[in-house]
Amino acid sequence: MVYGHEEGLGSNVGLFDTVYGLAVFAAAPLGGWLVDRHGHYMMIPMLALMSASLWLISYSSDLRILLLAALVGAFGYGAAGPVVRSIAMSVVPEERRGAASSTLFVASDLGQLAGPVVGGLIVSRFGFAVMFRIAPVWVLLAMLVLISTNRYVKARIAENR
Repeated sequence: MVYGHEEGLGSNVGLFDTVYGLAVFAAAPLGGWLVDRHGHYMMIPMLALMSASLWLISYSSDLRILLLAALVGAFGYGAAGPVVRSIAMSVVPEERRGAASSTLFVASDLGQLAGPVVGGLIVSRFGFAVMFRIAPVWVLLAMLVLISTNRYVKARIAENR
């Protein structure tokens, strides 16, 4: 992780990926269980954790904070990712689930293309810390989309049962 090395967090910044990966293993089923039990609004705390993780990364002054950010991020993105896929599958009729899955993955790929490009532009002008402080804005916008489309999503899910 270039940012970790740039901030002088030591040679063990690769542990971020290990902690994140292990935590995602626990977070994904937990996210599904929470949404099944409490509804799609459970995505709000998951998105908040994603934002908190990015913010923590931007203020990481030692490896412990960076690893905490990995743990927090896993319980955000790691839990929210499977939930988003389940929402996408539940709002379309069964015969359209292949198209819905493809659309979701194309959108994800486009985000993974555009995100690093925009992030790179921000990093080149302002540095990594600023980029990690700006990134949560996009997550918060996703939260607003979730809140504003909740009625529509619930209606489509009921329609397709």
